[in-house]
Amino acid sequence: PDANSGLYNLAKTPFADKDFSIGLTYTPWLKDLGLNDVYLLALAGYYKLDELQAVSASVRYFSLGDIPFTDANGNDFGQGRPREFGVDFGYSRKLSDKIGIGLALRYINSNLAGGYTQSGTTYKTGNAVAGDLSFFYSGLKEDGSGWNFGAALTNLGTKIGYTNDATQKDYIPANLSFGTTYNK
Repeated sequence: PDANSGLYNLAKTPFADKDFSIGLTYTPWLKDLGLNDVYLLALAGYYKLDELQAVSASVRYFSLGDIPFTDANGNDFGQGRPREFGVDFGYSRKLSDKIGIGLALRYINSNLAGGYTQSGTTYKTGNAVAGDLSFFYSGLKEDGSGWNFGAALTNLGTKIGYTNDATQKDYIPANLSFGTTYNK
């Protein structure tokens, strides 16, 4: 468990050795293609309230760089700077010395083409709310060896739309992830 656990499996945070931790991550995307303005930036942290429970928060920002917008015929209609961000708040708790659970709530702001109009449709920034549910099992023995297992069901949320047409909304993608490790 570390500061970034809230981004992947919040249920791990009560098992952390430190009472408080913050992490900052910068990930450039598509640099080999010469795109220097596409990146993911994440700031995350947690605070242990006591030995059984912790609270966490994180912010993720994804910049897709400068993109030329075109219509279906390839006609240029401007330059855009699509970007998305999410803000999370979470709570996690140990149910026993080996099992923990976590719950997080997230606000999502997705500005892919906000303010642009094409064929009579004006695009706006999309907003959504989502939640995560996570589970962690720590099978570590006194000597530090043993199995750990985690599972997370993330991004369970509302539909998101980029126009004023209520029928043009789609669910955000939910994720189910599993992971395990053995320490020797």
